[in-house]
Amino acid sequence: MTLWIQTYSGKKFTIPDIDPETITVEDIAHALSNQCRFAGHCNSFYSVAEHSIYVSNKVPPEHALEGLFHDAAEAYLGDLTAPVKAMFPEFKRIEQNVLRAIFERIGLKFPPPPIIKEIDTRMLLTEKHELMQDAPEAWFCDELESFDQHIYCWEPKEAEKMFLRVAKNLIPHRYFQNVLYRGRGS
Repeated sequence: MTLWIQTYSGKKFTIPDIDPETITVEDIAHALSNQCRFAGHCNSFYSVAEHSIYVSNKVPPEHALEGLFHDAAEAYLGDLTAPVKAMFPEFKRIEQNVLRAIFERIGLKFPPPPIIKEIDTRMLLTEKHELMQDAPEAWFCDELESFDQHIYCWEPKEAEKMFLRVAKNLIPHRYFQNVLYRGRGS
């Protein structure tokens, strides 16, 4: 039996045998814009796509594309909360394989540079302060400095549009032509 999902654009994305041709920026933007951070336990709907844009804006400019796509595997696998991920190391391996395929498709080196994780974690703390209730105990990242960043909590369609706009500005034209799916069903 082949394990696969159907993407927003109608493609067949297989796991674990990933066909790079099935990876599209449009599918990633659409899926991430419809996934809420914190397993939905925040004050307002806040998408992974919006989070990814903020990370992209906070990393050094030469790593903005890696910042934008650092959570892109979630477009194909969904997301598990950190405690659940820790319980399933095989999921983490699969997630890394999907992210590697995405990075290669876009023309990025894998793994992402360590600055991505650092900024991602500081962004997590920023989101915690703005979107979550008071915590019952300290989070692992509480000793870090949060960003001065307003979280807008865009609706999914707006987050998708913004993600695609940022991607188009960052992906070299030759790659963008190959990884943006234009039109559904073809």
